[in-house]
Amino acid sequence: MRLTTSRTLLIATFLFIVVTIIISAAYSYQTVWRAHSKKEELTYMGSQGWEWYNEALRLQIKYVEGELPAIRKVYSNDKYAALVTISDAGRFRGFIFFDSPCQEGSVISETRYHSSSGEESVDVLHCLRGKFVFMKTWPAEPDQNWRGDVGDFSFEVELKDWDLTPLKRAYYKSQATLI
Repeated sequence: MRLTTSRTLLIATFLFIVVTIIISAAYSYQTVWRAHSKKEELTYMGSQGWEWYNEALRLQIKYVEGELPAIRKVYSNDKYAALVTISDAGRFRGFIFFDSPCQEGSVISETRYHSSSGEESVDVLHCLRGKFVFMKTWPAEPDQNWRGDVGDFSFEVELKDWDLTPLKRAYYKSQATLI
């Protein structure tokens, strides 16, 4: 009887150790996979220098010496990344980078819009660095959904959730002059 109890205890201990190892391995794998996914998102389509601006909203920011910053969000399941920056003239520019190869330098479409105030906006789909890029300009901060169908591509970006304060701050700082 005592031998059976010892044997049962030994088997239970062994099973406990095996289950603990399996759970630990699964947790470790999940942790490593999450870290790898975040790194892949920051380097989507080979881009470098991005860091998390608002990780909960999946927004990234990139600062380049001597240039105004950019904010982007990657939609890897839909195979595109949305990016917003501000020009030296204070106009907001939006870019959708599609993960699809193309002939470098080709312009697929260009549409110009004139508002009632005379402001001009331009929508362009062209090939840049071997990927399709859709570009749009806004005279003021975009704060609505930006969606579109361009050729075989479609996208939807919730810009109202994006905090573009770093872009505006960098623009105003670049325009400031000392008296």
